This record gives sequence, structure tokens and C-alpha cells, in this order.
Amino acid sequence: MKKFFCITAILLQTAFLLLNSSCEDENHMKDMVASDYGYSLSFSKKDISFKSSNPQTLSVDINSYDFYDTPWRLEDIPSWITVSQTSGKGPKTITIKASENKSKSPRIGTITLSSTVPYWSYSVKLNVSQKAMPEYACVDLGLSVKWATFNVGAEKPEDYGDYFAWGETSPKSDYSWSTYKYCKGSDDTMTKYCTSSSYGTVDNKTVLDLSDDAAHVNWGGSWRMPTNAEFEELLNTSNCTWTWTTMNGVSGYKVVSKKSGYAGNWIFLPAAGYRYGTGLYGVGSSGYYWSSSLKESYSYGAPNLYFFSGYSYTYFDDRYLGRSVRPVCK
Repeated sequence: MKKFFCITAILLQTAFLLLNSSCEDENHMKDMVASDYGYSLSFSKKDISFKSSNPQTLSVDINSYDFYDTPWRLEDIPSWITVSQTSGKGPKTITIKASENKSKSPRIGTITLSSTVPYWSYSVKLNVSQKAMPEYACVDLGLSVKWATFNVGAEKPEDYGDYFAWGETSPKSDYSWSTYKYCKGSDDTMTKYCTSSSYGTVDNKTVLDLSDDAAHVNWGGSWRMPTNAEFEELLNTSNCTWTWTTMNGVSGYKVVSKKSGYAGNWIFLPAAGYRYGTGLYGVGSSGYYWSSSLKESYSYGAPNLYFFSGYSYTYFDDRYLGRSVRPVCK
């Protein structure tokens, strides 16, 4: 009997030590959904990937449930990431913004979601990645400027890229006079780039400043938007042949140089359509590309390259519309 009590005492002591050790271990971390003793902690996604080197914002849900309304916190946030909220209680939707990646290498990191409840600490990880800055290349067609191989916001010739209102340097969700940067809500209230008081405040600026040039702001260096005259030069059939075709399933024009010494050099302009209001129109059937020039006689408008199968020319349109941008450089 004495032997029995000794063994029992040893077993009870061992069990107590094990339990006590577990309770005191506040650094016990789990890289998985934590769901012990009525507590649950997780991200709604395991990975998020920023598909562009440009600044971009994505959202993710934090799921946190327990009886104690225990706070959670975000830790180990990479320096190129900004989050809308770094701590809180209960379930939340947060936004995660990646800054521009100006490196030729992709960026990879993790964000740790942590919480400490009685006797335990938990963490789960969110993997974040962002593409490298694409290599900006130009093609010499033997004209007055060299033409980029793809659009702003794109990564290859057949990508549509981003859409910009004239004089704005970031894409947006709504393209209208009410959201346009350089007016007071209508086509006769221009606040910059205006040659007639009939359309707003006169400053007689007729070409975009580099600070308002989507190509220059997004790509830097000597890149800029083409002038209307440079589009006319590109359209001149003595200089280039325009052929409606497809590239990797994307419709558009292949523009091939005729110039001596440059013959055969080409660029592809995808039929990216245009943005109006919150909608996207004409994708796959038409293309619209802003110039940096103002329509001087009608300051609410600016010339752009317009094309569809069988026809291409320049004309002017309202500045608030969302168009593609194809950079040029010297």
C-alpha cells in the first residue's frame, strides 16, 4: 500500500509540473489558425500578392474570437508595407498598402498577427509579396522620339495598363468632371491649362507640366507623354505601317517603321478601351491614348490617339475621361 501511495504521489507531482510548465510558457507560438479553449485567431488569407511594382492597396480580414475580448496586434511589418490598423479587438478588415517597388527584384515579407490570452501566446503569419519594377524599354522607329514598348501600368506590350484622366498621374475608380483634378465640377471651370475665360481660369499653359505627366511621374527619367504632333508623326503612313492584329490574344495595332535603317522596328498598341464614370468601355475593339497637348481652342479637351480596326487618327475629348498612356523619350 505504501508503495502504491508513493507511485501515486510521483505521478501527481509530474502531472502538476507539466501543467504548470504549459501554463507558464507564454512564448508558445503557432503558425496556424489558433483555436484552443474557445479562442480563434487567423487571417482570411495565407498570402497576398501585389501584382504591380506601382503603389497598390489590398484588404484582408482579421478573425479574432474569444471569451475575454483579447487584443491582437500586428508585428514584423516590412518597411515597404503600411497597414490601416496595427492593433485592435475582435474581427476587423484592414487595408495593406505596398509602396512603389523601384528595385529590379521582387519584394517578399511576412506580417505576424499575435495575441496573448491567459497562459498562451498565439501568432499566425501573412505572406506578402510584390513584383519587381519592370524593365522600361523603348523602340527607335526613326522618328523624332523613341516609343516605349508598353503602357504605363503594364508589364508587357499586350497589357492594357492603367487609365488616367488628362493631367492626372494616378488611376482612380470614377472618371467624371466631379472627380477631375483641374476643374470645379464642370467643363467651364478649368483651374489649370486654360486659354479662354469661357472655360475657366486662364493661364495659357498648353502642354502638361512634367509634374502632371503620367508617364514622367510613374516612370521617371526622361520619359514623358507624347505630344499631339508626335502622334501625328507616328500616324503618318510615310513613316509607319499600321496593321490591326492580335498579340497573345489581345487585339490592337502593330505599328512598323518604314524609315531607312529602322525598317522592321515595331511597337504594339493594345485596344485597351477607355474609362467613363465607373465603367470600362471598348476593351478589345478600340484604343484611346492621351497626348500631353491641350486643345487650345477648347480648353476642356485634349487631343488623343483614337483607333479601331481599319481606322486610326487623333481628335480631342473631355479631359476627365480615362485613357491609356504610352510614354516616349528622346
